[in-house]
Amino acid sequence: MLGHSIIALCCAAFLFVGIYIQGIWKELPSIENPNALLARQSLVIQDRNGNELYRFYDEEDRRLLHSDIFWSLFYSGSP
Repeated sequence: MLGHSIIALCCAAFLFVGIYIQGIWKELPSIENPNALLARQSLVIQDRNGNELYRFYDEEDRRLLHSDIFWSLFYSGSP
């Protein structure tokens, strides 16, 4: 009786993991267009002390945010 319960539990876990992986698989971007996989990036020019001199970007200006700044902006709703 215990053996049947373990087999049923393993089958249920296997089914759950399969459905979960299938959901992730559907969300992945297509690899037919490799350029669509590239993220837009900014170019930052700094002086020798690390001060930002220039920032170049095309469509998106991406910046690295520390987690405390991110969450404070998230909760305040400010851009």
